[in-house]
Amino acid sequence: MYTSRTEANGMNMTTAQQQGLELEGISLSLGKGGFTIDGLDLQAKEGEFLSLVGPSGCGKSTTLRMVAGLLSPDSGRIRIGGADVTDVAPHRRRIGFVFQDHALWSHMTVRRHIEFALKYAKVPRAQVRSRVDEVLGLVHLDRHADHYPFELSGGQRQRVSIARALAPAPAMLLLDEPLSNLDRHLREEMQREIRAIQQRLGTTALYVTHDRNEALSMSDRIAVMQSGRLQQIDTPSRIYEAPTNEYVARLLGPINAIPSTIISITTHLGVRLPNGAGISLPADACGQPPSAPDSQMTMLVRPDNIMLCDVADERHHVAGTVASTMYSGSSSEYMVEVEGMPTALKVVEREHIREPGSRVGLRFDKVSFAEEVDDVA
Repeated sequence: MYTSRTEANGMNMTTAQQQGLELEGISLSLGKGGFTIDGLDLQAKEGEFLSLVGPSGCGKSTTLRMVAGLLSPDSGRIRIGGADVTDVAPHRRRIGFVFQDHALWSHMTVRRHIEFALKYAKVPRAQVRSRVDEVLGLVHLDRHADHYPFELSGGQRQRVSIARALAPAPAMLLLDEPLSNLDRHLREEMQREIRAIQQRLGTTALYVTHDRNEALSMSDRIAVMQSGRLQQIDTPSRIYEAPTNEYVARLLGPINAIPSTIISITTHLGVRLPNGAGISLPADACGQPPSAPDSQMTMLVRPDNIMLCDVADERHHVAGTVASTMYSGSSSEYMVEVEGMPTALKVVEREHIREPGSRVGLRFDKVSFAEEVDDVA
């Protein structure tokens, strides 16, 4: 079986070489009007699938290129497998790179692409044939070994790119928005395949994407970036349910952001809403509870964490009027206006039973609290 610990470049990939990635104090300025990375600290554990997410220009692809050695930081250190590679040439970093546009040569067959990667990595000639066959099987391209890129589908071309990157058994796999050019169905299929291959090999992976669903479904952890700085790094469930701030919350999905005042903190949180209503929330239902009372916070509530009920039902926290509905098949989205609230609240339910003008009660089942930040995306 092909493994990331097999011999490559005449060296056995020891445990020490599989210890992941560490970025320490990385800063980079691309000149006047250019982009800046400012004191970035980031670690990917051994065998971890870590995604970098953020809007265009946040620094995620720039970070990836520094790890690959295609850009050099102004300050800070880059370590792969415990070894300092900050000043090491790209071809000596034992990196596999999967590009957004496949970067395949039209005159080379699938087999020749993989052979080229192995020869470039100076894998002994006697091992090349078996290694090529091994990696072709890994990405399910055995029957397409003698095909040229123009004879392949978009997903198959991306598999060639992945196979070429994995063939020399790299210490780390870097992927720069590799699925953004594929249609939705093929993108979802490739998400599963890439993750399965990475888990099977145990290769540490750094994955850049602007697709939040891609990051949530594929990652062990997600690192959210804004303007060259790390905002939060955590598991998909934690970062979705307990975002550090409103920027992170909005980036990972629809959110209701409600200005609030913390009144008391015990086993329950006493919270005053903008309309003056005081509500009580169980502390264990607050993913990111505030640390002190009498503080101004933003209460963050996902649309699917609000339950609608009858106004007469005593379980509701506030009452409102359904302003609009949108049916999507598996669920319905409602915009509910609450008197005294600055904006309508978005609510998602599986059933389509509320009509515009209906009076409803709203119960906040799961919330988190965060300080406000500038430039919320």
